[in-house]
Formats: sequence, structure tokens, C-alpha cells
Amino acid sequence: GLTTDVARLKEVGDQGIDLLLSDSTNAERGGRTRSESAVASELEKIAVEAEGRLVVACFASHFHRLEGLARAAKKSGRKLLLAGTALDRALRIGHRLGRFGIDATPVGDESKLKFEPKTRFILAVTGTQGEPRAALARVANGESVPLEPGDKVVLSSTTIPSNERAVRKIVNAITRTGAQVIQDGMRPVHCSGHAHHEEQADLIRLLRPR
Repeated sequence: GLTTDVARLKEVGDQGIDLLLSDSTNAERGGRTRSESAVASELEKIAVEAEGRLVVACFASHFHRLEGLARAAKKSGRKLLLAGTALDRALRIGHRLGRFGIDATPVGDESKLKFEPKTRFILAVTGTQGEPRAALARVANGESVPLEPGDKVVLSSTTIPSNERAVRKIVNAITRTGAQVIQDGMRPVHCSGHAHHEEQADLIRLLRPR
């Protein structure tokens, strides 16, 4: 996809910058952020390893993550299904803007998923912050695809501060079904879009504000 125009940033720095105002929610974290390609590679591994149902929760607006899931589905011989209005809308917007041409199918009636063979699909859902009526909550509460031992649910996200209790409630509900929950920290299934120390330092070195 699109990458940072480093040459242009250096050019602007050469022209002279008086003041740089820069901020990031990860400004206090050392090193660099994980690459999105590393996350996509890990999702592929999980999809190939999975012997049961595979559900992946992510932000609907994260086009790169959806593209990674589409590649994971293709590599594992599954089809990518989208549950939730937000993902359906994101798919249509992405196609309209020409951002991606992923092969994914919105799920209308989620209850029909119980008749789909376990290893035939990856189900992408929204609700990573524990929203009670989102698709992930419906999965956790048994209202859509039925979870059982051997199934995997990946939270490809970070919990936003103040949402911890809501997310933990969803994780507990999934765990009670016997399905395995995979979160960042257990495996590299998420990366932030917010710069760490070294990326902030790169920006300062390129622009050299007075």
C-alpha cells in the first residue's frame, strides 16, 4: 500500500521548519511499531493451523487488516465472511474508492453459519471493544456462529483504556464455550498505527525544526 514519502519530508526539512507539533498515543513506548505485514503473516499461520472455526475481530475501517485476512483465507483454503453492518459498509467503501478488491462475502443471516463446515470460512467481526450488540458479542453469546472446543477467536486489536471490563466479559464468554481466545501479547496479531519513540525521532531528524 501507500508508504511514507520520506524524501518529501527531508525536502521540507531542508527548506526550514520553525516548529514541529507532533503527538502519538505511543510516544512513551520505546523502539518501533510492529509491521502490518508481520500481522498479516501471523494471521495466515493461524488460519492454516486452525482445525475448527476461525473468528477474527478487528476494526471495520482497517483496510490493510481486511486485506491480510483475505490473503489468510486464500492460503488456508477458506472463504472470508464479514459479519456486521460496519464491515459490510467498509467493504463497499473500499471497493468504491478502488482501495482493494478483496474476495469477501457479507453475511446476512448469521444463524445460517451453524450449517457451514467449520474449516470452510474465516469470519471477520466487529466489536473489539466489547460493544454489547456488535458481531463479536453475538458470537460470544451463541447468537450467531456456535463456538465449541477446537475453535479459535482472534482479537486483532488493542483494548482502548476504559473498555477493559467490557472486553474481559466477552473474552470470558468465549472461553466458557471451550474455544481458544488469541490476543496480542500471546501472538503478534495486532500492530498499532501510532508511532513509538524511534518513529517520532525519525520525524524530528527529517524535519529538523528550529
